[in-house]
Amino acid sequence: MKTNMVRLAVLASAMFTLTSCSSVVSPGEELASARSRWLQKGPSVYTMTIFRGCECLSEAVGPVSVTVNNGAISARYTASGVAVGKSYAALFPDVEGLFQLIADAQAQHYYKVDVEYDPELGFPTSISIDAVKNALDDESFTLVKDFKAD
Repeated sequence: MKTNMVRLAVLASAMFTLTSCSSVVSPGEELASARSRWLQKGPSVYTMTIFRGCECLSEAVGPVSVTVNNGAISARYTASGVAVGKSYAALFPDVEGLFQLIADAQAQHYYKVDVEYDPELGFPTSISIDAVKNALDDESFTLVKDFKAD
């Protein structure tokens, strides 16, 4: 029994040493890496569905189908097929616009910016932003679903 406890302590110590020596990637480095993958592998023609969550009007939430064709962006509400109006278009950007949203939130030192990226292509799949700690109604999230290269 005592031998098992010693082995467990040695194993725990080794694991602590390994994890404390591993490098931690900063959010800025993670963004740069994802952007690099996108620039290398991302298609010039693609569609995706963007869902947003915030304390805002329904026109700002979606879901919206975003089609990108060599830089030209078309955004339509999935429920009605109606084009997103100019006043809401920036809320449903292309992948580069999503990267810029993340970069801006990081540059402004928002309280919390959590992002998940597609492991292969690098585009953001989930962006959760909380601008000010303990502020009400400043949180937002953006989800990217149904990404398809055309």
